[in-house]
Amino acid sequence: MADVARRFELLGRAATVGRDEFADYQLGEIEEIFTETLPHASPPKEGHPEVLPGLAADFVKVSIPALRTGLQSHDRGKFIDAFAATADACNSCHDASGHGFIEVPPLPNQSIPVTDRPKRK
Repeated sequence: MADVARRFELLGRAATVGRDEFADYQLGEIEEIFTETLPHASPPKEGHPEVLPGLAADFVKVSIPALRTGLQSHDRGKFIDAFAATADACNSCHDASGHGFIEVPPLPNQSIPVTDRPKRK
């Protein structure tokens, strides 16, 4: 999942500065991880790994197409909305699987400070 996090960050940064081809490449790599790699990976031993297959399938059906549509529209606002919704989906999955301490920022190029973090609902 660290690879997904890095590629998601690169996707957001690239889309923000108009590097659509690179952003689309990163999105394709994320999709490949979710469709080809994760289904064959060993689940984590901690938390609630039983929720992961369904949430990963939802991510592929909802988040990937929304991000792709946002990129292809060349509408920064539409992409930002899709990025924020995807970050929310990631954080919801982390919460559900017992890994809520792993937080994804809701906007490209935004970091979450180590201290004074607001509690997610």
